[in-house]
Amino acid sequence: MDEKENEVKPKDLNFDVWKCECAPEKEFDKAGMVAHLKEVHKVEDLKGKGGMKMHLDARDWFQSDYEYTVGGVVIYRSVRIMRNKHTRMY
Repeated sequence: MDEKENEVKPKDLNFDVWKCECAPEKEFDKAGMVAHLKEVHKVEDLKGKGGMKMHLDARDWFQSDYEYTVGGVVIYRSVRIMRNKHTRMY
């Protein structure tokens, strides 16, 4: 599988982006990160440890950033969700 086909392309202001410590300039979706861990780092057991490192709350969006260690490899995830009329801050 070519890693390029799983790179995230920004379509709107919502995102769910995964990055690896070995190539922080590359952005993956979840399936791309799983493939990267298996193909590049030869990780078979995808159970890891970690959790939320930061949460930001803005008027129009909210974002959480996570750091995990999977098979000795540090990976990062950033998720941003735009607010709508049901999630607006008051």
